[in-house]
Amino acid sequence: MAAFSRKLDKIMSQHFVLWISYHSRYRMVFILVVMAMLLGAKVEGEHLDPVRSLAPHLRNMLEQLQLVTALDEYQERWHALDLGQQQP
Repeated sequence: MAAFSRKLDKIMSQHFVLWISYHSRYRMVFILVVMAMLLGAKVEGEHLDPVRSLAPHLRNMLEQLQLVTALDEYQERWHALDLGQQQP
């Protein structure tokens, strides 16, 4: 198990106490997993589930679909997440 997976396991543990109370545990995992995916790190499938569970909370259906599609593609191919390009 990679070091990143061990850290996510620790955060998801019921014994882990957040120092910052205005972010939920799942939101922290969401942010860390998406950052890791952008950097091309391998994220285990079990750690993608909390990210997938937050999809219904995104602003609109398009964002929800984009997230679920990106997670599916990432899990199948294990390549860095590509969020598109910056508009000029």
